[in-house]
Amino acid sequence: MHARRGALAWRLNLSSAVFGSIAVALLASAVSEWSGSPLSGIAAGGAFGFAPLVWQYATHAEVFALNNCCIALLLFLLVRFERTRQPRYACAGAAAIGLCLTNQQTCVFYCIPFALWALWLERSALMQPTPLIRLCVCGLFGLTPYLLLSFLSGPKAAWGSWGEQRSVLGLVRHMLRSEYGTFRLANIAEVTTDEFWLRAQCYTDSLPKQLPPYGMPLAAIGICVSLLERRKRPLGCALLFAFLFYVLPFNHLSNLPASSPFYLQVQQRFWPQANLIISIWYAVGLERLSSGLVPDSPALKGGVMSALTLASVTIHARRGWEESDCSGNTLFEQFGRSVLEATPNKDKVMLLTTGDEVINAVRYVHRNLGERPRLVVIDNNYAQFGWWVHRARQQSYYENVSFPGGAYGSAEGSYLMHDFLDANYPTHSIYICGGFIKADTSWEAKYELWPMGLVSQVIRRGATVDVHKWSARATKRYPALEWHRPPIEGSWEAIVARNHYRAAYLGVPFHALQHAYKQPGAADERERFYLAARLYEGLEAVVLNGSTAWPDFAYRNLGVAYSQLLRLESSLEGQAAAKQRATQAFIRYLRFETLSEEDRRTVEEGVMSLVAPPPQGVPKQQQPPPQQQPPPPQQQHAQRGAHAPTEEGLRRKQEQQVRGEQPPSRAARGDSLPRKQRGKKKGGGKKRPA
Repeated sequence: MHARRGALAWRLNLSSAVFGSIAVALLASAVSEWSGSPLSGIAAGGAFGFAPLVWQYATHAEVFALNNCCIALLLFLLVRFERTRQPRYACAGAAAIGLCLTNQQTCVFYCIPFALWALWLERSALMQPTPLIRLCVCGLFGLTPYLLLSFLSGPKAAWGSWGEQRSVLGLVRHMLRSEYGTFRLANIAEVTTDEFWLRAQCYTDSLPKQLPPYGMPLAAIGICVSLLERRKRPLGCALLFAFLFYVLPFNHLSNLPASSPFYLQVQQRFWPQANLIISIWYAVGLERLSSGLVPDSPALKGGVMSALTLASVTIHARRGWEESDCSGNTLFEQFGRSVLEATPNKDKVMLLTTGDEVINAVRYVHRNLGERPRLVVIDNNYAQFGWWVHRARQQSYYENVSFPGGAYGSAEGSYLMHDFLDANYPTHSIYICGGFIKADTSWEAKYELWPMGLVSQVIRRGATVDVHKWSARATKRYPALEWHRPPIEGSWEAIVARNHYRAAYLGVPFHALQHAYKQPGAADERERFYLAARLYEGLEAVVLNGSTAWPDFAYRNLGVAYSQLLRLESSLEGQAAAKQRATQAFIRYLRFETLSEEDRRTVEEGVMSLVAPPPQGVPKQQQPPPQQQPPPPQQQHAQRGAHAPTEEGLRRKQEQQVRGEQPPSRAARGDSLPRKQRGKKKGGGKKRPA
């Protein structure tokens, strides 16, 4: 994400870039020493550093650049130990293993084979009591960052700190990532082994794009050379075993569906660890190719290798530049500001959030940039943990918030959402972004959501709401977000585009239409349906950014609104206008190829009833209204939560839930409300106002 120079986000992004650069330098040094060719090191570093996935996470405030740096450091020390056999490099490697494990659990799939190989290589010197004790002490020293966490934890910990590390149980839980899911990408017990081959295929299909031209055949040559050449064989075997030990268990334990574009993006974050070794094989293969082209001339060999390295790395960098360039990406700061600006700027206002993309954007703009300082933000995912609620009760920021239980959830002593709303609704104006936790429907009996741009206001059922004043306020809060380029399917940018940005425009007219249906026979029933139709028609004047388009059901619901006006209009002119507009909307709906056959047939019959000629003997001006009313409005998910599509119709929502294409959430990926200790998983056009 682009950020102002010197801002916190800029500094965090810079730290990822620094760690990514160090990883490339360590990899290049390790390959140069192992192969005996500095050009091979440059080729390996260039192939790895300019890979789109590596480049992407070297410009984001994420853990993966540091993870790559730790693995590259471990590999560098391993090469040094293999060449020198000095115990100091073994001790440094043990400390590096401890450091790796403090950052990312998946490092263990490299740490185990590398450690076993080093112990076997110098078993006569290292497999003794004193050296083993020394190695263990060094490994524990690498784990010392956990001591810093324990010191910084407690009631005054940073607002976004995760876990309670001051207790032994809390520290062990954090080390095992049990609240995320130990050796899992989600905190559910199921292992989706049926998608193992799909995940493996997705990974192998991505490799040509992650490597320079002809990267795959050159990497295959590199594998053969590293196993057959005597000088490279010992470490070459270790690298091959480590690669297989990482790729196979990871794809087996990765319990997120690869058939979902979003969850596939989550898994792609861990692929650069395996690609680091493939980059080594690529460089070895490139060196062997240059040797084969000029076998009898060492001088020419260096020139050919230099030319091939320069050409391949340059092409590789240019090919990934456009996708990796985030210098103009300010989307998440825009998103966070737009969410906060949709809430009133006054005291006693509470914003509930659900979903990583929501809480991270809102937290940064609210806490670090100082927007809406009087607002109180509570994340539904954090609130599921007793340590967070305990910490919140001791902070002045939450002094006016009532937590009616030890944590949010269904366990004994916890509270459900209706308990929380009952306790805080009398004293706060409550808004929500991202929707409530899908499994908790307890609030629906007493409360409802009224959309207000990117947020929805929680209103007690039965409260009097002037729908015309509400619609005027809500349309003024429509967001204006800009994408620096069309978002990649499954990315966070795409999630914001479809599940928040587009849903903010669609939620207001849908709620108006739904509200009109709830009170049949009301004195202002005609005005309510007319308001819904006018709001849907207003969407046609809006050009969405983020490469998004209006979904099919928007036109279906527009047709439904006008078809209801047929029976409510008193004049023949009004009925004729409503019939014409309903027919036009339904015809536009039928142009979509995403409709089910049943729905298409139902709408076609409704359209035919609208355009059918009057019965014989009945004058045109006395033609009765259509006997077969068009179908009720296509349901839009009113709770824009982190667990269900927000802008798809009921049919497509159910299909997406089956495919697992719901937006992300760290704390609740199951089908039931998490219990007390449930945890986490590890440009378009300009807008014209409606």
